[in-house]
Amino acid sequence: MKAIDLIRLNLEIENQVNTDGDLIPLSEKDSTVFTISRVGTDYVSFFRFDVPVEIRESINPLHSEQPLNDHEAVKRILTKFVPYVNAVTGEGLYFTHSPTADEFSDVVVRKGCYVVLADGEPASWAWTQDGNLRASELAVETLPAFRRRGYGQQVVSAWASSELSAGRVPFYSYLAGNLPSAALANSLSVVHYATCTSYSAVSQP
Repeated sequence: MKAIDLIRLNLEIENQVNTDGDLIPLSEKDSTVFTISRVGTDYVSFFRFDVPVEIRESINPLHSEQPLNDHEAVKRILTKFVPYVNAVTGEGLYFTHSPTADEFSDVVVRKGCYVVLADGEPASWAWTQDGNLRASELAVETLPAFRRRGYGQQVVSAWASSELSAGRVPFYSYLAGNLPSAALANSLSVVHYATCTSYSAVSQP
């Protein structure tokens, strides 16, 4: 699957992409107003459907790397359209093959989560943060006292195996600078497809 297809598939977890290539939010979550992704030396961007032409024309001339990293410059433009904007940059990865059962031998399923127990209590767990019939986004948590034991790797592997078996593309995204998430990603057989920055409208600063 090409990177542009993966970017769009990930966006479609929370948005519809209309025939003009614009985003229409599907949920009541903070709405993505503008997003830009870097794939190698190329850049791919999307606007929310109702972003005015003059706002788009103010952002489009910026050097492609600037909207990705210079959050304040882009937020100054977007706040002419929406009062408050939040910006996050993260890395997008996905699973291309299913982990084997021996990679998550300690995992049990509890209320839709894939869990490793310690003394009968959850020590690490993974679940679908959001998804649709075609793709899903991972969420994972490990209690501080149980980190560096491979538990996170096990619960994520179990989650990915289940999602792939269901015919969905399992996405693993993490915020830039999140070293524990980066380390967990490096321990798994995931493939990096893009670096992404999303600018979302929020109800308050």
